[in-house]
Amino acid sequence: MKYVLAILTIATMAFSLTAEMHEQYRIGPGSKLEVSNINGKISIKAVEGDEIIIDIVKRTKKDQTELGKVTVDVTSGETFKIETKYLKENADVSVDITLQVPANIIEAFIENVNGAIDIEGISVELNIENANGDITVIATRGTVEVELANGDVRVEGDAVIQEIDLANGDITAEIRAVPDDGAQFEVANGEIKIYILESLNADIEAGTVMGDIDVHDLMVNFSTRRKNSIKGKINDGGPLIEIGAVNGEINLYRLKD
Repeated sequence: MKYVLAILTIATMAFSLTAEMHEQYRIGPGSKLEVSNINGKISIKAVEGDEIIIDIVKRTKKDQTELGKVTVDVTSGETFKIETKYLKENADVSVDITLQVPANIIEAFIENVNGAIDIEGISVELNIENANGDITVIATRGTVEVELANGDVRVEGDAVIQEIDLANGDITAEIRAVPDDGAQFEVANGEIKIYILESLNADIEAGTVMGDIDVHDLMVNFSTRRKNSIKGKINDGGPLIEIGAVNGEINLYRLKD
C-alpha cells in the first residue's frame, strides 16, 4: 500500500539535467521483489520496518524532453516490481535506482544491462543478472545466484552462494556454508579468489585451462593435485564446491572462524 505521494524534482546540474523521484510503500510478509534497469546503478540496503523506500534519479546531458523518453514503473503486490522502460531506443538517459528494503522481502530478482549492482545487509533468496557492471553483495543472508557478462563480482558475509557465472572479470567470494546440492564458480577470462571457512566440511574440485591453482593457507586433503587441477576434501568433506576457469588463476584461502 502506497502511503506517501511521489516527490518529483527537476534539477539542473553543471553538466546534466536530473529528475528525482521518492516513493514509499508498505510491504506484506512473504513478498517478492523484482528490479529491472537498463542503464544506471542499482543499490539495495536493508531497512527496519515494513516499508520499501525508493529513490530514483534520471539523468541526461540533453533537455527535459529527453528525460521524458524514459519511465520507471512501480507495481505493488505480492511481487513488488520496479522496471525502467525506454520509450525511445536512442534515449540518452541513465537511471539510478536506490532501495531500502524491509525484512518482509523473502525473494529478489535483480537485473541490469549497463551499470553496477550493490546489495548490502538484506536476507533474501537473491538472483542477480547483469550484462555490464560490477556486482557487490555484502553482509547478506540467504542464497545467492549471479550471472554476469562483463565486470567483477564480490560476495562477502554469510550469503550461501549457489552459483556465480562470469564471462569476463574477477570473482572474489567468501564461503561460510555450501548448499546441499553444491556451489559453482565459473569464469571464462579472469581470476577467482575464494575464501573458505576453515571449519567448513566440503568437497572441492577446481580446474583451469590457462592458469595455475594456488592453495594458500587452506587445509585440504587432496586426492588430486596438479598445477591446474585439484580435487579433495576440506575437513570431513560434504557438499561439493566446483571452481572452473578458462583463462585465469584460481586462488584458495582460509577464512578464519
